[in-house]
Amino acid sequence: MKYWNIQGQHQDLYDKYWDTLVPDSGEADTPEGEALRAIGRIYYDVYNNGACNICETEEICDDDGNYEYDDHTISLFYESFFDTIASFTGDHDKVRELKQKVKRVSQGNWPEDIGFLLDNFTDKILQKIDNQPVVK
Repeated sequence: MKYWNIQGQHQDLYDKYWDTLVPDSGEADTPEGEALRAIGRIYYDVYNNGACNICETEEICDDDGNYEYDDHTISLFYESFFDTIASFTGDHDKVRELKQKVKRVSQGNWPEDIGFLLDNFTDKILQKIDNQPVVK
C-alpha cells in the first residue's frame, strides 16, 4: 500500500507516467497508459471502497431451476482491468492470485499481503514502461 500513501518505490515514475499517459477520464491511448490506469483503478477501489465496486453478487440458476447467489465475483467492468494487467506484465498466475485476494477484501477479510501484491504489480508496470524508449 505504499503507492496509496504516495511512498512507492518508484513514486517519481508513477507520478510522471500517470500525468503523461493516463487521461483524466476514459481509456488511455497506449498499452502502457492503460496498464497503469488498470492497476490504479484496482488499487483505488481496494483501499478507498474495500473492493465493493470490483466485486458484485451474481444470481445463478442451478440445474433444478433454483436461484443461488455467488457473492463477490469480479464484475465484468473490473475483469478487463485484471486482464490488462495480466497481458501487460505476462504474470497471469499472480493476477489470478490478486483477484482471489481482492475478493477476500470485498468480504471484509483483508489478506496481509494485498498491499504487497498491488505494489509489486505497480512496480512491474512502471519498470516495463520505463524500459520502453517510446515513452521516455
